[in-house]
Amino acid sequence: MVTAGKHIRIYFEGDKKLTRGFHTFLLGPGTRGAARVNLSHTDGQPIRDFRRGQKSHPGAVNLLLLDSDEMPNRRQELADCPDNVFWMTELMEAWFVADRGNLRGYYGKDFNKNALPSNLEVERIPKKDVVDGLKGATRDTQKGVYHKTRHAPDLLMNLDREKVKKAATECERLFRRIDLLLAAE
Repeated sequence: MVTAGKHIRIYFEGDKKLTRGFHTFLLGPGTRGAARVNLSHTDGQPIRDFRRGQKSHPGAVNLLLLDSDEMPNRRQELADCPDNVFWMTELMEAWFVADRGNLRGYYGKDFNKNALPSNLEVERIPKKDVVDGLKGATRDTQKGVYHKTRHAPDLLMNLDREKVKKAATECERLFRRIDLLLAAE
């Protein structure tokens, strides 16, 4: 049962510079409920940091957001908390493929959308295809080739949540969980 005012802690795999982008993407414009939500990057040790958070913040709802490429190896380790673990895609950037308009708007007229993977089921796009597609699509733009810590925070902040939810069922499950928790205010 969710109680009003419960603090939400979301641990994500990735660089600290992505925190602002994740915050806006996950909570929406105006970052509703921001006072109750804390996002934490995990510096390559997401499960360890999540487990520490469960112990140090037992009254909070602790959620873990992981890249799905490690799912087979990590699923058993997290079997005790399936409702609090969310598997993104093989690579967070696959979400960007779901919202090509956001990419085009960010990179401008020289953005080559044809270089992106054609598969819109972004949870099924291999990591290499996402990386190669973003490199090819952004190579000739004024901002230059896609760079995770320079470009991803802004891209995350402007992603169309509905487009990503339609293209990524696990992301949709995460949004349902966050929305439920925030609605309990």
